[in-house]
Amino acid sequence: MIFLLAIHLGTNYLAVRAVCMQTLNRQRANLVFSSLLEQLDNDETNYNNDRNLSREDLPRFVCPSPEEVRLQERVFERDGVLRWKGEILGYCKLGVELKVVLGCFGRPDSMTGSHTGSQLHEFSKLSDIFKDGGYIVWYDEVRRTFLVVLEEGAGPVTMLKAWTFALHCAKYGKIHESGSVIEALERTRSHLARVEDDMIQQVAKKWDLEVSAMETHSGTRIRMINDRQ
Repeated sequence: MIFLLAIHLGTNYLAVRAVCMQTLNRQRANLVFSSLLEQLDNDETNYNNDRNLSREDLPRFVCPSPEEVRLQERVFERDGVLRWKGEILGYCKLGVELKVVLGCFGRPDSMTGSHTGSQLHEFSKLSDIFKDGGYIVWYDEVRRTFLVVLEEGAGPVTMLKAWTFALHCAKYGKIHESGSVIEALERTRSHLARVEDDMIQQVAKKWDLEVSAMETHSGTRIRMINDRQ
């Protein structure tokens, strides 16, 4: 009985490993975008070390194919993990409620239930950083988790950009080394704004970005009015 069960589990495992998907879920997004972001980091290092190079001379992104990613996929993966070559950098939650992010800035007024003063000022700075991005990100240092609030109409590409932002910030943002979380988020946003569309274009050549597999359950959306909540 144990022998037959082992054969059954083994064949099921091999069958799952043989499946090659062309949509990006969270694990495949980690594998694809960690490769692209590493290329970006290497290219910029070469650019900084060789002043004879121009940015036009830097090679374009080479996106891993679904077959290449299939060979690296894990059958079992933690939900929401940000993983870089086996190393867990933190976690990310997509489609969280706005009140979850606001709660990170302090408790609301006991009488009105609203956030005022310095809390509102900090959130105002945060919303300015992600203006017109389709999403807002905050980093919960205690839980090592990036909280992503999605705007109304956010599609698969917006979710991928938000996930890539969290992955890049977790790897290169230096959140724990110096400055504040706001400063780390602003640096990451400024850095990625130049290249994220190019990355997405390269990914779209090999992957199906029309179908979203990033959300594991139904999330909430916010509607921006006059660039503010």
